[in-house]
Amino acid sequence: LTNITNPKVSGATGTFKLSTTTYDIVRKIDYLESVPAITIIPGELSSTSVGLTDYKAGSTPNVTLSFTLQNVLPMDGAIEVTFPNGYNLLGGISVVSSSADIDGYLNISSGIIGQRVIVMRSGGSDISANTIIDDLVFIGVKNPVVSGPGKFDFKTTDVNQATIDEIFNITVDIVP
Repeated sequence: LTNITNPKVSGATGTFKLSTTTYDIVRKIDYLESVPAITIIPGELSSTSVGLTDYKAGSTPNVTLSFTLQNVLPMDGAIEVTFPNGYNLLGGISVVSSSADIDGYLNISSGIIGQRVIVMRSGGSDISANTIIDDLVFIGVKNPVVSGPGKFDFKTTDVNQATIDEIFNITVDIVP
């Protein structure tokens, strides 16, 4: 089969129907109504990094994420970031990016849950696959008070929070 495209987000596809027909597609020869679903896996964010303006324990640096999309990030999608334990996200953080990377508005007002920050997009356009985003900056995040490594995870999602692309275990070392 040709010209078949996978869904744009991960998850189960639902069941398929399959039939064979005569060459003129008039008469069905065989028909299978319930071909099992398959699971579409997320794409992988590449060229990922987390940069801090200060790596000292207890400081409040700007935290900059950089990554390359494997798939399109929709205009109403989101970027979810899970900070390692110990980072304090309760001090009124904000997020910014240049319009060259992410156009439209970024909103985190209702998207901080534990160590996870959900950055919702609106008012922009779809961001193409293979786009480099290198200036998503979180302001007001406080580093852990204890030095050592921590691992960040981030992913892109659609408006229904279905995962599009993801990456795990981006390590950042906090110093004394």
